[in-house]
Amino acid sequence: MKVTYQLQVEDLIAFENYIRLHVPEVRRHYYISVILSIYVYITILIGVFYICKTDFETSLFTGSLSLLVLLAILPEVHRNMIERKHRRASDKGEYASKLIRSELIISEDYLIHASENGVLSIKIEKINRIVSDGERTYIFFNKFEAFLLPHSNLEGDLSSLIAEISKRINGKSKL
Repeated sequence: MKVTYQLQVEDLIAFENYIRLHVPEVRRHYYISVILSIYVYITILIGVFYICKTDFETSLFTGSLSLLVLLAILPEVHRNMIERKHRRASDKGEYASKLIRSELIISEDYLIHASENGVLSIKIEKINRIVSDGERTYIFFNKFEAFLLPHSNLEGDLSSLIAEISKRINGKSKL
């Protein structure tokens, strides 16, 4: 049983966003960076308000309002940074080895990823979870690495492949 697919830059962006929101270690680092940004912002505001000698009510209102705006736009700013990073790397040709036609084949004990770059075999029992975001399916074989299967650019029966993998690892790991 096999599926054939080709990744696009959008798939890599979606994967990084998924990791950022769903892997506890990465999510913790993201929240720490948000908290540090807020701390620096508040420190700068206090300095500006002190230098300008504004009254407390005006300072509190202006600071609170601008902090709420900052909190509202920070996630979008971060998503845009991720997208820009991946698009630049793609434009420079750094993803040429990732954005090629690949096959994912299930054998007796292995899940085999084959492309013109070579072959990667992962024991099926090493797969620790399978997740779908509606547009892509991620087959994780450790916390940060997964096979990305874009639904829009895929040939073969993905649901049968997932069912077969799930059947083989049922009870051995969480899906």
